[in-house]
Amino acid sequence: MKVLRRIFAWVAIAVAAVIILLLGLWGLVQTGPGKSLLASTIGSLASGNGLTLTIGGIEGSVPFSMTATDIRAADNKGVFASVDRAHLAWHPMRLLGGVLDIETLAAGKVSLTRLPELPPAPESSGSGLPAMRAILGNLSVDELALGAPVLGTPVTLSITGNARLVDPAEGLALAFAVERRDSPGAVKGTARYVPGTEQLDIDVAAGEPAGGVVARLIGLPGLPAVAASVKGSGTLDDWQGKLVLDAGDIPDLGGTAAIRAVEGGSRRVMLDLAGTVAGLAPENVRPALDGRSEMIGSAVIDPAGRIAIEGLNLKTAGVGLALVGTLDIRAGTGKLAFDIVGGDASRFAGLMPDLAWNSLRLHAEVDGKLAAPTVDATLTAEDLKANAYGAATVAVKATTRPQADGSLALAVDGNAGGLSAGDTKVAEALGKAARFTLAGSVSSSYAVALAAAHVALDALDMDFAGNATPQAVTGTAKIARLDLAAFAPLAGQPLSGLAAANIDIAASEGFAAFSAKLGIRARDAVTGIAALDGFLRGETTIVGDVSRKADGDIAVDGLKIAGKGLDVAVDGSIAKAGADLQAKVAVADLAAVSPDLSGAMSADATFSGSLEKLDVDGKVLIPAGTAMGRKIENLSLAVSATDLLGAAGGTFGLDGRIAGKPATGKGRLVTDADGARHLEGLDILIGSVSTKGDVALANGIATGRLATAAGDLADISALAMTEVAGKLDATLVLDAPGGVQQVALVARGSGIRAAGQALGQVDADATIRDPAGNISVDGRVIVAGMKAGGVTIDKATLAATGAPGATALKLEASGLGMNVTAAGDLSDGPTLKLQALRVTKGATAVTLQEPATLKLTDGGVAVD
Repeated sequence: MKVLRRIFAWVAIAVAAVIILLLGLWGLVQTGPGKSLLASTIGSLASGNGLTLTIGGIEGSVPFSMTATDIRAADNKGVFASVDRAHLAWHPMRLLGGVLDIETLAAGKVSLTRLPELPPAPESSGSGLPAMRAILGNLSVDELALGAPVLGTPVTLSITGNARLVDPAEGLALAFAVERRDSPGAVKGTARYVPGTEQLDIDVAAGEPAGGVVARLIGLPGLPAVAASVKGSGTLDDWQGKLVLDAGDIPDLGGTAAIRAVEGGSRRVMLDLAGTVAGLAPENVRPALDGRSEMIGSAVIDPAGRIAIEGLNLKTAGVGLALVGTLDIRAGTGKLAFDIVGGDASRFAGLMPDLAWNSLRLHAEVDGKLAAPTVDATLTAEDLKANAYGAATVAVKATTRPQADGSLALAVDGNAGGLSAGDTKVAEALGKAARFTLAGSVSSSYAVALAAAHVALDALDMDFAGNATPQAVTGTAKIARLDLAAFAPLAGQPLSGLAAANIDIAASEGFAAFSAKLGIRARDAVTGIAALDGFLRGETTIVGDVSRKADGDIAVDGLKIAGKGLDVAVDGSIAKAGADLQAKVAVADLAAVSPDLSGAMSADATFSGSLEKLDVDGKVLIPAGTAMGRKIENLSLAVSATDLLGAAGGTFGLDGRIAGKPATGKGRLVTDADGARHLEGLDILIGSVSTKGDVALANGIATGRLATAAGDLADISALAMTEVAGKLDATLVLDAPGGVQQVALVARGSGIRAAGQALGQVDADATIRDPAGNISVDGRVIVAGMKAGGVTIDKATLAATGAPGATALKLEASGLGMNVTAAGDLSDGPTLKLQALRVTKGATAVTLQEPATLKLTDGGVAVD
């Protein structure tokens, strides 16, 4: 007994100490410094994840009846919400009984200038708060001011309300009113349930003129005036409700809901809604909801809460739904069957413009635990078409089966018959039948993982084994056969040839990081790219490993591409820590690129530095060959560049001989700290054609001088890959007087021919000011003996006189037996106002009767 008395004494002392401590803390927070500390503590606890909450002060009796002042919420862009005063009077001790009992929750002015920009909230590892019953005696917000970014226009509201949501056996009640203070409009409602009589009354009404808050929240196109109401009254054995909505393009949406007593203490719930709902949907969905839509349903609820759905039917212009079955909400089980039938496919053109069908139906049966049900679903379609492909019949079966760990085993089996394509060759490659299977799982958190897949048709035989989720992929993809011609419509290129592949892959979400081991073979592949297809005749192989880390680091190990007369090898890495990657290309004969070329070519490049400051040294060499019938001897181009992705700089050097004449060149690129770039010491000589000069580009303004002297343009035919001839001397001067771009060109040439066009003589001397803005031109261009597009111009002279805002142009030309004179004004746009035009041929003359305006647009030329 003595020991027991000591235990009781220590317990009493401990309890007394706790009580004294609590009383001391309670007394502390009633003081000014204590309330300041409490305000700071609450703000700190509520802040985080990009949100900062501050409370200016706390007044009143903590925690029973207190007022917080100057509450502000901010994100990284500043304060987005504030409350001048917020008062809370409540009974915190009732929380111990699971009841949130608030006498008054009131605020003065609440401002929300914009929605916050916060990072995604981290997933919670806790189980959350327990279910709480609530009593709210009085809710009031004198002024809620929403800034224009919240709803698209500034809005000022007031809010009042009260609620008693404790236990249906004690009765339930709710009342609220949200009213506009800056214009007409309100949403008001009451709901009350009396347990003794089981009387349920609901009365909710909303009304606003055009441009109101309700229309903005619902997203009604055109923001029409809104009048809506939901009303119902009666006991749960004989209750009747009515819904009415009138808003712009939704003039007649309404319906009824009813509850009736049936035998055994059960109740039947009935719903009947109908009306025009297309106006509620985005414009691209409206055709599927055009006309009158209907939803009719009934269900019986027994005293145990089990629901027998006698039927739920939805009918719209684009889709039909029929649902029957049973649900046991308390047990979390159900047995449901439903059918969804697709209507006219053209009504979905706004969503899926290339998809069409003659019939489309989904039938599914769901049984067992709702969290992990057994599902058997079948999708069938006839005359299904997408893009340039089609199938006469399609059938897809999908099943899920519950597993012991709470997951679902997923299986999909599909086949299609009567395959077709718009192109005959594509259709032949595609074949007539296809089959695919998928196997995987669905976790208890509904994450889908693919474990295996198989696709088989004449053009493709592919398997995947591994684990593929939206977050990561690991596994092996094997393609035993791929007929490229079948997929030409998808690529938008005239593909052909056969391919096979074995690829081991590991990738993170969005392929931010990945690694792949490649083994690809192709035979007689055609891509539609002429410069590449010559190397793909016969067998082409691609082998090697490639990878990229999430931070951007890349690595290549033994990547080799081998084709007909083409060998590519890449090895190394480019990373933030350092770069060391080598690439080599060997071409046996350039004739594979173009019949106008011949000879071997080699190229190599070495990347160094780092990912953030990448350097490269490379060289391209043609020891001996021809281009456009001209002999090429030891032609090489060497490049040494630094900081490719930033302040790029470097040099290049050209050396060799073309058509027995020297082909040399050099130049240097420099980027300043402020981003200005300079091309310095440009000096290129190809036979008798030389180009020299220096050019700088800073703040969008180019300065410098380039000069070209061509004794015979035929010397560059080999590089231009077309026959060129003639003599040309041209000087281009770039400067910026007064900070405005100016381009001056002086050019004289004769006997010029290129790409089937000809220019007997040209003499140009022109200065263009502000070419990208308020353009003006001064100068003159004279051409003679011009042949282009089958038109011959014997002689033409164009004179320009610049003035602020416009340039006066005069044209005199003769050709095809005609003489043409014209005058006009060129202004920004560019827009040409043609003031005069006269065309004569012999005794016939055509004259412009009144000015005409020609404006260059994205779609061509607009004439006014």
